[in-house]
Amino acid sequence: MTSSIATAWHRLAAIVLAIPLLGPLPALAQEETSLLPFTADQAIAAATASGLLDGADFQAVDDPYVGPIVVGRPAAEDGVAVSVLLMGPGESPYQVQIVLQKPWGDLAAKMTLAGNILALVGAMPEPNPAVAAAEKFSGLPRQAQWAVGLLTEAWAGWPGSTVRQVRVVDGVAIIAEGYPPDYWVLTLAPDRGYADATWPGLDPAADTPAVAQARLAIRSGDYTGAHALLRDPALEDDAAAQSLLGDMFRFGRLGQADQQIAANYYLRAGRVRYPPAVYALATMANEGYGVLTLDALRYPLLIIAAENDSADALFMLSDKEEGVFFQRPEGVGPVEQVEMAARLGLLAAQVDLASRYARGEGIDPDPVAAYAWALVALDNTEPGVDWIRSRELADTYSQGLTGKQRADAHELAARLIAEIDG
Repeated sequence: MTSSIATAWHRLAAIVLAIPLLGPLPALAQEETSLLPFTADQAIAAATASGLLDGADFQAVDDPYVGPIVVGRPAAEDGVAVSVLLMGPGESPYQVQIVLQKPWGDLAAKMTLAGNILALVGAMPEPNPAVAAAEKFSGLPRQAQWAVGLLTEAWAGWPGSTVRQVRVVDGVAIIAEGYPPDYWVLTLAPDRGYADATWPGLDPAADTPAVAQARLAIRSGDYTGAHALLRDPALEDDAAAQSLLGDMFRFGRLGQADQQIAANYYLRAGRVRYPPAVYALATMANEGYGVLTLDALRYPLLIIAAENDSADALFMLSDKEEGVFFQRPEGVGPVEQVEMAARLGLLAAQVDLASRYARGEGIDPDPVAAYAWALVALDNTEPGVDWIRSRELADTYSQGLTGKQRADAHELAARLIAEIDG
């Protein structure tokens, strides 16, 4: 999954550098056109107030995949590694991306720029108390401190984390994702129910009212309220509540992160094979992060999670070599595991499967299936670092196809999307 996001960043970097891309976007679904509650001029003014960019650093780029973009990045060779992308043809953008890159010695200044733009949305929630108390960040504006906390949550499993965090403030989704320690991206877009690891959950219909309310509280950044809602259900062995509390402590949402408490909650939920909890334990073991550092733990945990329809576990196992601790079921190979994860709705697996069909990697080449799975991935792509990448991928795999092949691919994609959504 990390390689997919890294590839997405290379395409995003191409836009930042104003390298033109070729070909029309093959639309599968109608684009949403709602706008953010501030103008492009206000966003540019907020960015330049940080002192890291000035007005001359913003230039218009007409990209064939996402339309008009205004790109702000330092013109000087020794400029700070930060960029701002404003997407949209009119006065107000429909999406803003704030790209932060290493080196991180000036992280406080970069977060001030990000906070200035976030302030245009409205008042941010209370920042993580551990962030607010840290000497490096204690003097930052509240919105910048809150943004640092959000990135810290998505940093779990560093290096190489691909955790996507979504928080909603006044109807605007603020999405944090990236590939530490190389870069982070904060994306602002009108909220349309974009999902992250905690919302809407594995099976929303199975959530108790308290857990459903806690997920919404987390989504709005009210971690203290979410903790209060989850304590009693967790004591009554509600696996979803236990897994969410594990997240709260693992990511330090209530202050200092505590991996031991997080592992304890995950283990309690893991007794009933609750996939998010088992996968969390597996990733902690896989990354050697926290208290679970025994290599022999990761494969059994991943296998349990995969057997219980964890798309992330299936996709991680597809890249593993068989050995003492891991044997694939008879008749199941890496491609089958990727396809299972793709059919469970995992974007990275859908992109990977499209590429496998295009290259004939582990499977017979099939350009129609490659284009179809690229269209599935495009339909599944939400605002963020994959926004441009998914559009380019679909366009690339449509090249060289006949009209009938394109029609067949669209028909196959529509069937796949209906099956996945169903």
